[in-house]
Amino acid sequence: MQEKEEKTSLEHTIALLNDENEAVRLQAILSLRQIDDPAATDALLVALHNTMPAVRRAAIVVLGKIDDERRLDTLLQALHTDPDERVRRSIILTLGEIGDIRALPALLQIQQSVATDKVQQDVAYAVRRLRHS
Repeated sequence: MQEKEEKTSLEHTIALLNDENEAVRLQAILSLRQIDDPAATDALLVALHNTMPAVRRAAIVVLGKIDDERRLDTLLQALHTDPDERVRRSIILTLGEIGDIRALPALLQIQQSVATDKVQQDVAYAVRRLRHS
């Protein structure tokens, strides 16, 4: 009975990622962080394509806190495809926090191709974190 209730709760939380209210979507992201279930991680990975940039940024931060091998490739792909600079900056910082050296080539590519000072600073921070991991 409890397992069925937990599954229903997870499904409800995932459904909230499509709510019209941004605050509800953000709360759903934070709730998913507390659920140790592959479906919760799947929902966070899908949330990287949410229409609201703030929701994508929140999903990025949460993905940085959980241990799932799929997150790196998904974050690297989003780094090159997300249209919002603040989202890309969140990805850069999260890649530094994750500390996986496999992110280094993508970060160096961004460093060479993006001219904004904020992005350059974020990449420099992330690269330093990677080199000290």
